[in-house]
Amino acid sequence: MKDAPFLHAVEYGAYRVLAAKARLLPHGAARRLGVGLGRFGYGLLASRRRRALANLELALPDADPRRRRRWARQSFETLGAQLLDVLSVTRFDAVRMCERWSLEGWEHLEVGGPDGRPSLLMTAHLGFWEILPLAIGLYQGGTAIVVRPLDNPRLERAISGARTRFGGSIIAKRGAARGMLRTLSAGGRVSILIDQRPGPGEGIPVPFFGHPALTSPLLARMALRFELPVQPCFGYPEPGGRYRLVFREPIPPDGDDAAALTGRYIAAVEREVRQAPGLWLWMHDRWRAA
Repeated sequence: MKDAPFLHAVEYGAYRVLAAKARLLPHGAARRLGVGLGRFGYGLLASRRRRALANLELALPDADPRRRRRWARQSFETLGAQLLDVLSVTRFDAVRMCERWSLEGWEHLEVGGPDGRPSLLMTAHLGFWEILPLAIGLYQGGTAIVVRPLDNPRLERAISGARTRFGGSIIAKRGAARGMLRTLSAGGRVSILIDQRPGPGEGIPVPFFGHPALTSPLLARMALRFELPVQPCFGYPEPGGRYRLVFREPIPPDGDDAAALTGRYIAAVEREVRQAPGLWLWMHDRWRAA
Protein backbone atom coordinates (compact mmCIF):
# COMPACT_ATOMS: atom_id res chain seq x y z
CA MET A 1 0.00 0.00 0.00
CA LYS A 2 1.73 3.16 -1.23
CA ASP A 3 -0.18 5.98 0.47
CA ALA A 4 -0.34 4.74 4.05
CA PRO A 5 2.01 6.83 6.22
CA PHE A 6 0.86 5.32 9.53
CA LEU A 7 1.28 1.75 8.27
CA HIS A 8 4.66 2.68 6.81
CA ALA A 9 5.78 4.10 10.16
CA VAL A 10 4.70 0.90 11.93
CA GLU A 11 6.50 -1.27 9.36
CA TYR A 12 9.66 0.79 9.61
CA GLY A 13 9.56 0.67 13.40
CA ALA A 14 9.23 -3.12 13.31
CA TYR A 15 12.14 -3.28 10.88
CA ARG A 16 14.33 -1.18 13.22
CA VAL A 17 13.52 -3.42 16.19
CA LEU A 18 14.19 -6.59 14.20
CA ALA A 19 17.45 -5.19 12.78
CA ALA A 20 18.66 -4.22 16.26
CA LYS A 21 17.80 -7.68 17.60
CA ALA A 22 19.64 -9.35 14.71
CA ARG A 23 22.80 -7.34 15.34
CA LEU A 24 22.75 -8.01 19.08
CA LEU A 25 22.89 -11.76 18.50
CA PRO A 26 25.90 -13.64 17.14
CA HIS A 27 25.57 -13.85 13.37
CA GLY A 28 24.84 -17.58 13.35
CA ALA A 29 22.26 -17.16 16.10
CA ALA A 30 20.52 -14.40 14.13
CA ARG A 31 20.20 -16.78 11.21
CA ARG A 32 18.78 -19.47 13.49
CA LEU A 33 16.25 -16.97 14.81
CA GLY A 34 15.24 -16.38 11.20
CA VAL A 35 14.75 -20.11 10.72
CA GLY A 36 12.43 -20.06 13.72
CA LEU A 37 10.46 -17.14 12.31
CA GLY A 38 10.13 -18.97 9.00
CA ARG A 39 8.88 -22.09 10.79
CA PHE A 40 6.34 -19.95 12.61
CA GLY A 41 5.25 -18.44 9.28
CA TYR A 42 4.80 -21.91 7.81
CA GLY A 43 2.33 -22.74 10.56
CA LEU A 44 0.58 -19.36 10.54
CA LEU A 45 0.26 -18.48 6.84
CA ALA A 46 -2.10 -21.21 5.68
CA SER A 47 -2.71 -19.88 2.17
CA ARG A 48 1.04 -19.53 1.49
CA ARG A 49 1.66 -22.99 2.93
CA ARG A 50 -1.02 -24.48 0.66
CA ARG A 51 0.50 -22.67 -2.33
CA ALA A 52 3.96 -24.05 -1.56
CA LEU A 53 2.65 -27.60 -1.21
CA ALA A 54 0.60 -27.30 -4.41
CA ASN A 55 3.61 -25.99 -6.34
CA LEU A 56 5.79 -28.82 -5.06
CA GLU A 57 3.19 -31.39 -6.06
CA LEU A 58 3.01 -29.83 -9.54
CA ALA A 59 6.78 -29.60 -10.01
CA LEU A 60 7.92 -32.77 -8.24
CA PRO A 61 4.94 -35.18 -8.38
CA ASP A 62 7.09 -38.30 -7.95
CA ALA A 63 8.60 -37.15 -4.66
CA ASP A 64 7.30 -38.65 -1.43
CA PRO A 65 4.58 -36.36 0.07
CA ARG A 66 6.44 -36.27 3.39
CA ARG A 67 9.53 -35.04 1.60
CA ARG A 68 7.50 -32.35 -0.20
CA ARG A 69 6.12 -31.17 3.15
CA ARG A 70 9.65 -30.97 4.51
CA TRP A 71 10.80 -28.95 1.48
CA ALA A 72 7.83 -26.60 1.87
CA ARG A 73 8.70 -25.97 5.52
CA GLN A 74 12.38 -25.49 4.63
CA SER A 75 11.36 -22.93 2.01
CA PHE A 76 9.74 -20.79 4.72
CA GLU A 77 12.69 -21.35 7.04
CA THR A 78 15.16 -20.29 4.35
CA LEU A 79 13.25 -17.09 3.65
CA GLY A 80 13.16 -16.24 7.36
CA ALA A 81 16.84 -17.08 7.74
CA GLN A 82 17.78 -14.81 4.85
CA LEU A 83 15.72 -11.95 6.28
CA LEU A 84 17.54 -12.01 9.62
CA ASP A 85 20.85 -12.73 7.92
CA VAL A 86 20.57 -9.63 5.69
CA LEU A 87 19.95 -7.51 8.77
CA SER A 88 22.75 -9.17 10.71
CA VAL A 89 25.51 -8.79 8.08
CA THR A 90 25.25 -5.01 8.23
CA ARG A 91 27.55 -5.24 11.28
CA PHE A 92 30.43 -6.55 9.15
CA ASP A 93 32.94 -4.42 7.30
CA ALA A 94 34.45 -5.51 3.96
CA VAL A 95 37.24 -7.60 5.50
CA ARG A 96 34.95 -9.51 7.86
CA MET A 97 32.44 -10.11 5.06
CA CYS A 98 35.13 -11.65 2.84
CA GLU A 99 36.04 -14.06 5.63
CA ARG A 100 32.55 -15.54 5.66
CA TRP A 101 32.19 -17.10 2.20
CA SER A 102 33.75 -19.61 -0.14
CA LEU A 103 33.66 -19.11 -3.92
CA GLU A 104 33.03 -21.78 -6.55
CA GLY A 105 33.49 -21.11 -10.24
CA TRP A 106 34.66 -17.54 -9.76
CA GLU A 107 36.69 -17.96 -12.95
CA HIS A 108 33.41 -18.07 -14.88
CA LEU A 109 32.37 -14.62 -13.78
CA GLU A 110 32.06 -12.23 -16.71
CA VAL A 111 32.75 -8.72 -15.44
CA GLY A 112 32.95 -5.28 -16.95
CA GLY A 113 36.60 -4.44 -16.49
CA PRO A 114 38.83 -1.49 -17.44
CA ASP A 115 38.04 -2.09 -21.08
CA GLY A 116 34.44 -1.13 -20.37
CA ARG A 117 32.85 -4.47 -21.23
CA PRO A 118 29.27 -4.78 -19.94
CA SER A 119 28.07 -7.98 -18.30
CA LEU A 120 24.83 -9.69 -17.29
CA LEU A 121 24.25 -11.81 -14.19
CA MET A 122 21.30 -14.06 -13.44
CA THR A 123 20.17 -15.54 -10.16
CA ALA A 124 16.95 -16.88 -8.63
CA HIS A 125 14.95 -16.90 -5.39
CA LEU A 126 17.06 -19.78 -4.19
CA GLY A 127 19.04 -19.87 -0.97
CA PHE A 128 20.56 -16.52 0.04
CA TRP A 129 20.41 -14.54 -3.19
CA GLU A 130 20.80 -11.21 -1.38
CA ILE A 131 24.43 -11.95 -0.46
CA LEU A 132 25.63 -12.15 -4.09
CA PRO A 133 25.73 -8.41 -4.91
CA LEU A 134 27.76 -7.78 -1.76
CA ALA A 135 30.43 -10.29 -2.74
CA ILE A 136 30.62 -9.18 -6.35
CA GLY A 137 30.68 -5.55 -5.31
CA LEU A 138 33.62 -6.12 -2.98
CA TYR A 139 35.73 -8.01 -5.51
CA GLN A 140 34.68 -6.63 -8.87
CA GLY A 141 32.85 -3.35 -8.32
CA GLY A 142 29.21 -2.42 -8.14
CA THR A 143 26.29 -4.17 -9.81
CA ALA A 144 22.99 -2.64 -10.84
CA ILE A 145 20.29 -4.87 -9.33
CA VAL A 146 16.84 -5.11 -10.91
CA VAL A 147 14.26 -5.25 -8.09
CA ARG A 148 10.72 -4.13 -7.36
CA PRO A 149 10.91 -1.13 -4.98
CA LEU A 150 8.98 -1.51 -1.73
CA ASP A 151 5.82 0.55 -1.29
CA ASN A 152 7.17 1.89 2.01
CA PRO A 153 9.71 4.61 1.07
CA ARG A 154 11.53 4.57 4.44
CA LEU A 155 11.86 0.80 4.33
CA GLU A 156 12.95 0.96 0.70
CA ARG A 157 15.77 3.38 1.53
CA ALA A 158 17.00 1.15 4.34
CA ILE A 159 16.91 -2.06 2.31
CA SER A 160 18.45 -0.42 -0.75
CA GLY A 161 21.27 0.92 1.41
CA ALA A 162 21.98 -2.57 2.73
CA ARG A 163 21.95 -4.03 -0.77
CA THR A 164 24.32 -1.47 -2.26
CA ARG A 165 26.67 -0.65 0.63
CA PHE A 166 29.66 -2.20 -1.18
CA GLY A 167 28.88 -0.44 -4.44
CA GLY A 168 26.18 -0.77 -7.04
CA SER A 169 22.75 0.65 -7.64
CA ILE A 170 19.09 -0.26 -7.95
CA ILE A 171 17.07 -0.46 -11.17
CA ALA A 172 13.31 -0.44 -10.56
CA LYS A 173 11.70 -3.57 -11.98
CA ARG A 174 8.88 -1.65 -13.64
CA GLY A 175 10.30 -0.14 -16.82
CA ALA A 176 13.66 -1.77 -16.12
CA ALA A 177 14.67 -1.90 -19.79
CA ARG A 178 15.72 1.76 -19.85
CA GLY A 179 17.93 1.45 -16.77
CA MET A 180 19.47 -1.79 -18.02
CA LEU A 181 20.24 -0.24 -21.41
CA ARG A 182 21.83 2.77 -19.78
CA THR A 183 23.99 0.66 -17.47
CA LEU A 184 25.11 -1.80 -20.13
CA SER A 185 25.83 0.94 -22.66
CA ALA A 186 28.16 2.50 -20.09
CA GLY A 187 30.02 -0.80 -19.66
CA GLY A 188 28.35 -1.70 -16.37
CA ARG A 189 27.02 -4.87 -14.84
CA VAL A 190 23.35 -5.80 -14.35
CA SER A 191 21.95 -8.58 -12.17
CA ILE A 192 18.38 -9.85 -12.39
CA LEU A 193 16.22 -12.49 -10.68
CA ILE A 194 14.88 -14.55 -13.59
CA ASP A 195 12.44 -16.89 -11.83
CA GLN A 196 9.66 -14.54 -10.69
CA ARG A 197 6.38 -14.28 -12.59
CA PRO A 198 6.29 -10.95 -14.46
CA GLY A 199 3.46 -8.46 -14.64
CA PRO A 200 0.51 -8.80 -17.04
CA GLY A 201 1.58 -8.77 -20.67
CA GLU A 202 5.31 -8.83 -19.82
CA GLY A 203 6.06 -12.56 -19.95
CA ILE A 204 6.32 -15.47 -22.36
CA PRO A 205 5.58 -19.10 -21.42
CA VAL A 206 8.65 -21.30 -21.01
CA PRO A 207 8.89 -24.80 -19.52
CA PHE A 208 9.73 -24.88 -15.83
CA PHE A 209 9.56 -28.30 -14.15
CA GLY A 210 7.61 -29.53 -17.18
CA HIS A 211 4.89 -26.86 -17.02
CA PRO A 212 4.64 -23.50 -18.81
CA ALA A 213 5.62 -20.59 -16.58
CA LEU A 214 5.39 -16.97 -17.68
CA THR A 215 8.88 -15.47 -17.66
CA SER A 216 10.22 -12.08 -18.68
CA PRO A 217 12.33 -12.22 -21.88
CA LEU A 218 14.03 -8.93 -20.96
CA LEU A 219 17.30 -10.55 -19.90
CA ALA A 220 17.50 -12.50 -23.16
CA ARG A 221 16.75 -9.40 -25.21
CA MET A 222 19.59 -7.54 -23.51
CA ALA A 223 21.94 -10.48 -24.03
CA LEU A 224 21.07 -10.52 -27.73
CA ARG A 225 21.31 -6.76 -28.16
CA PHE A 226 24.77 -6.56 -26.57
CA GLU A 227 25.89 -10.05 -27.68
CA LEU A 228 26.63 -11.06 -24.09
CA PRO A 229 26.72 -14.36 -22.23
CA VAL A 230 24.68 -14.48 -19.04
CA GLN A 231 26.38 -15.56 -15.83
CA PRO A 232 24.23 -17.78 -13.55
CA CYS A 233 25.15 -17.36 -9.88
CA PHE A 234 23.63 -18.62 -6.65
CA GLY A 235 24.21 -18.09 -2.93
CA TYR A 236 23.84 -20.94 -0.44
CA PRO A 237 23.88 -20.85 3.38
CA GLU A 238 26.61 -22.80 5.13
CA PRO A 239 26.93 -23.71 8.84
CA GLY A 240 28.28 -21.14 11.25
CA GLY A 241 26.77 -18.15 9.48
CA ARG A 242 28.88 -18.71 6.36
CA TYR A 243 28.03 -18.80 2.64
CA ARG A 244 28.90 -20.76 -0.48
CA LEU A 245 28.70 -18.61 -3.60
CA VAL A 246 28.46 -20.60 -6.84
CA PHE A 247 29.11 -19.25 -10.35
CA ARG A 248 28.08 -21.63 -13.13
CA GLU A 249 29.33 -21.59 -16.71
CA PRO A 250 28.03 -18.55 -18.62
CA ILE A 251 25.18 -19.11 -21.07
CA PRO A 252 26.03 -17.57 -24.46
CA PRO A 253 23.33 -16.50 -26.95
CA ASP A 254 24.46 -19.12 -29.51
CA GLY A 255 22.07 -17.88 -32.19
CA ASP A 256 18.90 -18.41 -30.16
CA ASP A 257 15.98 -16.00 -30.24
CA ALA A 258 14.75 -14.40 -27.02
CA ALA A 259 12.20 -17.14 -26.28
CA ALA A 260 14.67 -20.00 -26.70
CA LEU A 261 17.32 -18.17 -24.72
CA THR A 262 14.88 -17.46 -21.88
CA GLY A 263 14.07 -21.16 -21.84
CA ARG A 264 17.77 -21.97 -21.41
CA TYR A 265 18.00 -19.56 -18.49
CA ILE A 266 15.02 -21.11 -16.74
CA ALA A 267 16.37 -24.62 -17.40
CA ALA A 268 19.58 -23.59 -15.60
CA VAL A 269 17.52 -22.41 -12.62
CA GLU A 270 15.52 -25.65 -12.61
CA ARG A 271 18.72 -27.72 -12.50
CA GLU A 272 19.87 -25.70 -9.52
CA VAL A 273 16.54 -25.96 -7.66
CA ARG A 274 16.42 -29.73 -8.15
CA GLN A 275 19.67 -30.02 -6.21
CA ALA A 276 18.19 -28.26 -3.16
CA PRO A 277 14.37 -28.03 -3.41
CA GLY A 278 13.97 -26.82 0.16
CA LEU A 279 15.89 -23.62 -0.57
CA TRP A 280 13.59 -22.27 -3.32
CA LEU A 281 10.66 -19.87 -2.82
CA TRP A 282 7.81 -22.33 -3.34
CA MET A 283 5.16 -20.09 -1.79
CA HIS A 284 5.32 -17.77 -4.83
CA ASP A 285 2.43 -18.36 -7.29
CA ARG A 286 4.88 -19.17 -10.06
CA TRP A 287 2.69 -21.10 -12.50
CA ARG A 288 -0.31 -18.76 -12.54
CA ALA A 289 -1.25 -18.03 -16.14
CA ALA A 290 -1.74 -14.27 -15.77
